[in-house]
Amino acid sequence: MRAGLDDALADLEAMLPEWAAHLRTPAFAWTQFDALAAPILDAAQPGAERAEVTARLDAMLERHGLRRP
Repeated sequence: MRAGLDDALADLEAMLPEWAAHLRTPAFAWTQFDALAAPILDAAQPGAERAEVTARLDAMLERHGLRRP
């Protein structure tokens, strides 16, 4: 995975605890998270790199106790 993607994923994960603590409702989580994750996914090359980014996004959500309904 390219360094820029790795950095973007690390930055997104670093903001998750603070961001999740201030959500008005859990429903806002997915719209907001998807908006923040979209540029990272868009920057990933199709195939293995995009699959790795998707797996890391899923793992970060799991680590922070965030699960899609």
